[in-house]
Amino acid sequence: MIDDNIGVMMSYPVISTDGIGEQDGIAITKSCIDMIFTGEETHERDSFTDKELDEFIDSMESKQFQKISEFFETMPKLRHTVDFNCTSCSKGNLLVLEGLESFFG
Repeated sequence: MIDDNIGVMMSYPVISTDGIGEQDGIAITKSCIDMIFTGEETHERDSFTDKELDEFIDSMESKQFQKISEFFETMPKLRHTVDFNCTSCSKGNLLVLEGLESFFG
């Protein structure tokens, strides 16, 4: 729920080659919205245009958009901790890899 009357059903983002850059947060947000609903109406993604979705997102207050952002902040992440010794000084190091950029960046 983004406020008392409006809710948004989201899906996790998928890796694709459709031209959405990692820095294009609004485009990623738009691609993850599956449904918008109120107490009495539901609007599935196929029932509204990209322009209507843009207008919906543009009409959100910052508090509402923050709730959408929380979805991305709390979704599962790929994470791996690597414990290794420096080959030059033999000092122990700990490296945390998290998110796609750490793995493929």
